[in-house]
Amino acid sequence: MNNLKHIIFCALLLVVFVGCSVKKNTAGRRAYHAMTTRFNVMYNGQLAYDEGLNAIDKANKDDYTRVLPMYSSSNHDALSAGQSNMERALEKCRKSIKLHSIQKKPKMDTKRSKDPKYRAWYDQEEFNPALYLAWLMQGKAEFHTGDYLGCVTTMNYVAKHYQNDRDVVAQAQLWAVRAYLEMDWLYEAEDLMNKISQDEMKPRNAWLYSAAQACLLLKKHEYNAAIPYLQQAAKNEKRRIDRTRMTFILGQLYQLRGDKQEAINCYTEVIKAFNTVDMEFNARMRRATLQGDNKALKDLTKMTKEAKNKDNLEQIFGAIGDIYLAKGDTTKALENYRIAIDTCRIAGPGKLKVLLTAADLYYDAQDYHHAEPCYSEAATLMEHGDEDYARVTRRSQALSNLIVEYDKAYLQDSLQTLAAMDDDECRAVLQKMIDDMQQAAYEAQQRAEQEIRQQQNDPGLLSVNSANMLGGGGSGEWYFYNANLLRQGKQEFIRQWGVRRLEDDWRHSQKTLVAFGDEMAQSDLEDMAAEGDSISQTVDSLGAAASDPTKVEFYLKQIPKTEQQLQASNKQWADALYNMGYIYLDQIEDKPKAEETFDELLRRFPDSDHTLDTYYTRYITALRDSDTTTAELWRSRIVAEFPQTKQGQMLAIPNYTERLATMLNEQDSVYERTYNAYKRGDYAAVRNNVQYARDNYAMSDLMPRFLFLGSLVTAKTSTSEAFGDDLRELVTQYPNAEVSAMAKDMLALMGQGLENTHGEGHGALVERHEEESQQAQQTEEQTFSDEIDTRFVLLIVMDKSGESATKDQEAGMSDSEKLNKLLYNVAVYNFSQFLIKDFDLEAQSTVDNTHCALAVSGLDSYRELVWYVEQITSDADLKKLFDELNARPVSISETNLNILKQGHTLQEYEDFWNTILY
Repeated sequence: MNNLKHIIFCALLLVVFVGCSVKKNTAGRRAYHAMTTRFNVMYNGQLAYDEGLNAIDKANKDDYTRVLPMYSSSNHDALSAGQSNMERALEKCRKSIKLHSIQKKPKMDTKRSKDPKYRAWYDQEEFNPALYLAWLMQGKAEFHTGDYLGCVTTMNYVAKHYQNDRDVVAQAQLWAVRAYLEMDWLYEAEDLMNKISQDEMKPRNAWLYSAAQACLLLKKHEYNAAIPYLQQAAKNEKRRIDRTRMTFILGQLYQLRGDKQEAINCYTEVIKAFNTVDMEFNARMRRATLQGDNKALKDLTKMTKEAKNKDNLEQIFGAIGDIYLAKGDTTKALENYRIAIDTCRIAGPGKLKVLLTAADLYYDAQDYHHAEPCYSEAATLMEHGDEDYARVTRRSQALSNLIVEYDKAYLQDSLQTLAAMDDDECRAVLQKMIDDMQQAAYEAQQRAEQEIRQQQNDPGLLSVNSANMLGGGGSGEWYFYNANLLRQGKQEFIRQWGVRRLEDDWRHSQKTLVAFGDEMAQSDLEDMAAEGDSISQTVDSLGAAASDPTKVEFYLKQIPKTEQQLQASNKQWADALYNMGYIYLDQIEDKPKAEETFDELLRRFPDSDHTLDTYYTRYITALRDSDTTTAELWRSRIVAEFPQTKQGQMLAIPNYTERLATMLNEQDSVYERTYNAYKRGDYAAVRNNVQYARDNYAMSDLMPRFLFLGSLVTAKTSTSEAFGDDLRELVTQYPNAEVSAMAKDMLALMGQGLENTHGEGHGALVERHEEESQQAQQTEEQTFSDEIDTRFVLLIVMDKSGESATKDQEAGMSDSEKLNKLLYNVAVYNFSQFLIKDFDLEAQSTVDNTHCALAVSGLDSYRELVWYVEQITSDADLKKLFDELNARPVSISETNLNILKQGHTLQEYEDFWNTILY
């Protein structure tokens, strides 16, 4: 009896399993597979997906100095934390699709065949009503693994195959929009967003449209427009952590809009929700800054004394500084910013914000000496894609240049002041300086030891070591391509050395007196001793002490005493003042400071080498400001004091000011006509225009370009010697002009010949024979690559003289002469046609046994190579030269060029390449 029950049970179980296969489509089977999909496989998949989201949230580190992205997953570095969970979710999705997809058509109900709704249901491709959940989750899991293209592909599949369910289609499209945004494909995201209708979505899912729209508007920095969508999304978001995050972002947007009370309300709500420690802390900081009253200052001051805030002191003091700044008390603000910078333990976004705020305040107040270190350190903490990166690095470089020149001027001033003192007074000043330096060194040592103790006690402080030079965690990414490690390295350097300027001898922070130490020879010391100098009695007394920086004698030898040393000091001082003036004028654009510095230069050193240039700079500056009275003053001084110079002769011309104004309006059009004349081969017009520019625009900024075009005409119509003379004239007259760099390259190319071939001894020949034998064996194993998506080289190939055709023999040129002629003409063509794109040229005496070639590299793709070949083969002069030398272009990738050089022939390569093309 028991056996019979067991048999019946097994039979029923078999019927159930067979009856629920996907090969038939009945209502019962659809219900069974929908239930299994929803409550079995997809339930476990949803658990894994949710755990993955939580892991990503936990791993995410936000930059609260900027408007946060709507979701933690926008921090792509955090996605790896949820990788395993998302992979499990993907596995469950694929299992559901594989086991529970019903695509078999059911038996048609003929009575309902004309019902549109029934026909639409019957014509669908998938009959498991719950399987769309698996497809949607698959796309979402792909999104959270960083496979954004995979997500877009999956969601497009859903939109196509579930087109009758507009709610499902809209959900899929919204996730595709988010994937596009993560790839920064804003056009595609906006285009797709415009095609989605919120009205077609079910009410419970309609908020997803608002969330996606808010994401798009935040990405476009259209913050005011994003607020209503973000409000709707935050109101309906089911995950508390995301809901609180959206509320914080709303507070940021209200703050940017100037709606202080709404921002305070949002930050208060975030504090009550307590999402994460970092978010709660930053909400408190922002709320206190907005409140800006004495109570807020008291609360922030109290927070600076709490041990739990030791890693965030720069943010607290920065917030205190912001409150004082809002009150208009810049002195108190800068005082707190300085404390924030000094107390920062881990350089990050908080310190960067304080540095930039303080730097801008100093800069606007023309306190460039305090602004420079702030900008310099801020630049080390920024990434190339940061919005302010260009501005900060530009100011940092300009101020660094200024401080270098200022230090030079200050040094010479100090040296000459010391030289004017008597011996006792000089020694006293130097001893005081040495004592201050030793005290500063002691304090720096104490700070360094304290920092080391903090690092030992706090493993959270990061440092760079050899173990993570390749990216850490086995990523295999080289250190200098890893932005996070590079930033850590900068922080470690600053932690050890402080902020140092990029200059020679950067390790020494004190370089106050080092000007003449290397220049003063032993004979000078002997002369000083023989003369009974009061500062150094004998040469022997300077011996050991003169090399010890803690001794006064070390600095005494730096002081200029002789007339020759004073002249050298004056020259360095004048050079520094002149450079400072130009930095103020051109880089910092502080005209009053520039004029003040130029005036000091003329007052102290009226006969320096820079007097004429200073006069002319003041003249041009006055003209640009339409200050004709001041301009006439400087013009008169140039004509009176420097009548024989080019500037003096030009300014002596009657009505030169009016002519100069005409020049400024006319020079661009004249240059454009000259360049177009060159391009169409009207070399006579080019010569005439260049001479016209010489006669009328000698001081024009475009003069170097006129001369360069003139030299290119010389290259086309005269000898290489004459061309070289023109280039050398250009480089001599305008060494710093942009085209002078190209002229120098041209001169270098003209001097470039083939490497000399020296005789080889017997031993070298034996070694060479062995190498060739090994290469021959390797060549048999190497094959050419058919890869096109790579860098290419153009070979302009010619037969070698021993194998040359009759045309080459008639030309009577050696291989070296042919290659140099080809190199010269192609170089001239490149420099005249491609002023931005830089191509490298190399003469290769041996491509294989029968060919030599000129190699043109710098071509980033095969498409660019094809374009370049079309350009050079359409030039009449080059086409004629190619025919004369029997030269022809051969396209080859860098990889295949290396293989070709291992023993293959050019004919073998061309046969291979022709099979690829045709």
